[in-house]
Amino acid sequence: MFLNAHELERECGGGRIRIEPFARDLLKPASYILRLGPDIARCTSRGVPIDPWTEDAAADRLRNETVTEAFVLHPNEFVLGATLEAISVPNTFMGLLSNLSHWARFGVSVHQGAAWVSPHFGTHAPTRLTLELHSVNPEPIILRPGMPICQIAFAPVRADPASGLPLNYSVYDGAAAPGRPRLYEEFGPMLPPNGQ
Repeated sequence: MFLNAHELERECGGGRIRIEPFARDLLKPASYILRLGPDIARCTSRGVPIDPWTEDAAADRLRNETVTEAFVLHPNEFVLGATLEAISVPNTFMGLLSNLSHWARFGVSVHQGAAWVSPHFGTHAPTRLTLELHSVNPEPIILRPGMPICQIAFAPVRADPASGLPLNYSVYDGAAAPGRPRLYEEFGPMLPPNGQ
C-alpha cells in the first residue's frame, strides 16, 4: 500500500523520508513529482562491444555535460540524466519510480526498468537519482532542467531485524548522479570470475 499525499508530507516533515528540496506543490494523491536536474551523460560509440562484467564498464563511453537551458534528446538516443531532488529512504520504506504519462505520450521513457529505490537508499547522504532517458519519437525532443520528469511513490516495508541477513547498501548511495553502471563493482566480489 503506497503512502497518500498527507502521509508522504508527514514522513517528509518528520525527516524519515527526505526529498531535498521539497515543494508541497509537487505532491500528487499518492506520489511526488521529481524534476530533471542539469547534469546529463551522453553515451558515445567507440565501435566495440561494452563488457558489463568489468570494472569501470562503459565509463569511457559517457560524456558528462551540465545543461544551463536545454538539451535535445534525439530519436533512439540514450542519455543518463538525474533528478533535481536528492532522496533519502529509511529502512521502513521503499520507493517506486514511474514515468509521467505526459512524457510517455511524447515517446520518452524516463527509466529503462530501473524503477526500484531500495530501503536505506541515500541514508549516508541524500542522493539524486540517475534516470535512463530514451526517446522513440521520430522527432527530437527538447528537455530543460527543472521540468517535471517522473514521479516517485513510497510504500512501507516490514523490517525484520532478527533475520540476520547482511544489510547491502546501494553502490550508488551518495554517488554523484548521473552515475555510470556499477554492475561488476556490486556483484563481482560475490561471484566467480566470468560469472561462472
